[in-house]
Amino acid sequence: MIKSRPDWPFSVDRSPIFYGWVIWLVSSIGFVMSIPGQTMGMAVFTDHFIEAFGLSRTELSMAYLLGTLGSSFFLTRAGRFYDETGARVSIVASSIALGLFVSYIACIDHVARFLGRAAEISPAAVTFPLALVSVTANLGSSWLSDRTRLKYLLVVKLAAFILGAWGLLHLQQQSGYWTMVAGFGVCGGIWAALSNLAYIRFFGRQHLGQISGLSMSLIVFGSAVGPALFSLGFDEFGTYHVAVWLSLAVLVALLIAAVIIPQDEPVPPVQGPPGGLP
Repeated sequence: MIKSRPDWPFSVDRSPIFYGWVIWLVSSIGFVMSIPGQTMGMAVFTDHFIEAFGLSRTELSMAYLLGTLGSSFFLTRAGRFYDETGARVSIVASSIALGLFVSYIACIDHVARFLGRAAEISPAAVTFPLALVSVTANLGSSWLSDRTRLKYLLVVKLAAFILGAWGLLHLQQQSGYWTMVAGFGVCGGIWAALSNLAYIRFFGRQHLGQISGLSMSLIVFGSAVGPALFSLGFDEFGTYHVAVWLSLAVLVALLIAAVIIPQDEPVPPVQGPPGGLP
């Protein structure tokens, strides 16, 4: 395959502003619009899917597990496709595929009626505050990544993850909800920055697609197993708190490891001080 020319359909040199800001704006909009294809977006419709198809929560989690695991097997090949065709072709292709999938989700009530069950799926905006925090955190962490070690961002990310999990334990209170939104939002924003920069900084760009594809396969695998384990925990204990506490224990261990394990970044930040990283 041949990559699209960098000057097609126009040369970015003719842009009246730094074209990186255009990329950031479009990428941020794309991130928000991709939420229906992410775990936090699918979670909004969980109860509606259960009602529409007559599934238990665990059965739905297992269906999600199988579907997500199936997609993870193709991510390394998708990374190779990215290396061969370039970012623009890959993004356009994946955006079209996601759009078709979201259109299918919008018609899921008709599918349910066809199968003999009725359901209505109404729009839900509970993920908007989280997405807003995530995009803001992504902008801030991307700016900081040129001025400090990625390790510091990793530590903040894990701390925010712990904060979000703590809020998840206290959702019966309004403060718990906003703690969860702030924690998971900041974590998601920093993760988006780290997932793009870490591989470039440590491995270079030659095989970036395959490396990130393999990494995403592992991430998707974990995101598929997680909901199933939470559902099994709920079936066993009648609450999600046990699974959340176990997750908190893992997060604390990861945070401790991130703090004490030394990190040598082979490529210094663009605007770092002379002589290496601070």
